[in-house]
Amino acid sequence: MGVPTFIASEVAAATDGLAAYLAMRFGETVRHPHFENTLPGLVVYDELYADRVRRVRESIASIAALA
Repeated sequence: MGVPTFIASEVAAATDGLAAYLAMRFGETVRHPHFENTLPGLVVYDELYADRVRRVRESIASIAALA
């Protein structure tokens, strides 16, 4: 998965209950059948678009992997 993102590191450092809850919910988000198609529409389209989408996906996957 690569280097954890800042937000994933923050979640990992949270209390066990909060980290587990967030990991569970982000896992649900990643597994949602429309997630991959919906996310790009929520990100501002400019020259950094592809990088932003990639970083959001990595952050969400990193948090989900904490479960």
